[in-house]
Amino acid sequence: ALRFTDKEPPPFVDRFHEVREMIDEFNEHYAKNYCPSWLNCLDKSMNLWLDKHCPGFMSVPRKPHPLGNEYHSIADGDDGMPIMWRIKLQEGEDRPKNKAGKWAFPSKFEGTNPNSKRKYTKTSTLMCEMTEPIH
Repeated sequence: ALRFTDKEPPPFVDRFHEVREMIDEFNEHYAKNYCPSWLNCLDKSMNLWLDKHCPGFMSVPRKPHPLGNEYHSIADGDDGMPIMWRIKLQEGEDRPKNKAGKWAFPSKFEGTNPNSKRKYTKTSTLMCEMTEPIH
C-alpha cells in the first residue's frame, strides 16, 4: 500500500494517520517559502472519492462531485495565477480523540481567545487556523 508517512501510528484511532504528515508538511512548506499577496480566497473543495469506507467520507449534494473528502483551502488570487498555499482536511465524525476523550490534535484557536476572553466560534477558529502564517 502507498504510504505518506514514516511515523508510527498513535496509541489511539486516527483514521487520517496515513495523510496527516503529508498535509502538515505541505502547509509548513508554504508557510516558510511563500508570501501570499493581499488577495486571498478561503473556500471548501471536494476531493472525489468513491469508497464510503475512506476516513472523513462525506456526501455534499450541492457540490459538482458530491462524494469524497471535503477540504478547506486558501489560495492567493493576485497576478491571475491562483496558488493554493494552505489546506485543512475536514475530519468530521472521524476527528480523532485521545484516550482521555479530548481532541487528539486540538487547534490553538479552539476554546477562549486569551485577549478578548471570548469563545472562538467554528468559523473564527477556521479563519485563524487558515490565515495563521500571515498574521
